[in-house]
This record gives sequence, structure tokens and C-alpha cells, in this order.
Amino acid sequence: MTVPIELPSNVWGARETDPDAGLSIRVVKQYDIDADEEIIRLDILYGVKTLYPELAVRLWG
Repeated sequence: MTVPIELPSNVWGARETDPDAGLSIRVVKQYDIDADEEIIRLDILYGVKTLYPELAVRLWG
């Protein structure tokens, strides 16, 4: 299951979801007038699962 990442309002942005790969990607761009900079943020959401639970190891420090 892949969950799309929400886009904030009043900014330029794009998002894409690939259910086969289990990825959601979001790019958001905004201009900071005080610092005179363009801010670009890239977010990636993914999940993992245990493939071989019989190979799990618990480490204690």
C-alpha cells in the first residue's frame, strides 16, 4: 500500500506515487523574501518489511 504525500497550499509542488515500488515522492518549492532565497524540499516516503524473520538477530548494547 502506498500513501500519497499531501501538497501544502500556496506553493509550487509536484508529487508522484509508484505503488509497484512502494514509493511516494514530493517536491515543494517556495521563495523566502527575507533571505532572498529559493527553497526546494524533496520528501520520499517508503516502507520496508521483514523478508526472512528466521534470520533476525537481537543485539543488546
